[in-house]
Formats: sequence, structure tokens, C-alpha cells
Amino acid sequence: MDIDFKQLIIKELAIENFPPEARERILVKVGENIMKRVTLVLLENLPEKNRPQLETLSQAGDAIALQNFLKSNIIDADDLVKKTIQEAIREFKELAGIK
Repeated sequence: MDIDFKQLIIKELAIENFPPEARERILVKVGENIMKRVTLVLLENLPEKNRPQLETLSQAGDAIALQNFLKSNIIDADDLVKKTIQEAIREFKELAGIK
């Protein structure tokens, strides 16, 4: 995936000017939830027959091979991930009362 999750979250939450420590705390808390959501969406869109290979790649820890695998097996994977992140951030902003 060619998406910089961290920068996308920083931009969407408008926390560019926060002190680094505060920004990092927010990124950790929000980022964990977003990554879980992205993982779930990717799994839902990955054909069942490819899931064993996903598990193998995940256990191997090769992030580049994993990204390439997802891109080749999920239509518009980057767009799907970006959309999922933006939706999660929008919901977070609503809950937090951020405009």
C-alpha cells in the first residue's frame, strides 16, 4: 500500500502543530483502532481461497510481500484502505466533537 497512515491521520485530525508527545499519544490510540478496522475490511475483501497465503505472509513478517499480495488480490486495495481510514477518522471526529 502506498498510503502513509501516520501522515493521513495527522492531516485529517489537524494535529500537525501539536507537541510531538501529544501527537504521538493521539496517533497510538487512534492508529490502533484504525489498523484493526483496516485489517478487518481487507480480510472481508480477500477471497477465501487466498487467506492461507495471507497468514503465511503475515507470519513471515515481510511487509512488502504482504502489501504486494494484498494489492494483487483485492481490487483497489489502496482506495479501500484510504476510504476505511477516512471513515474511521470521520467517526472519531464526530465522537470527539472535532470539526
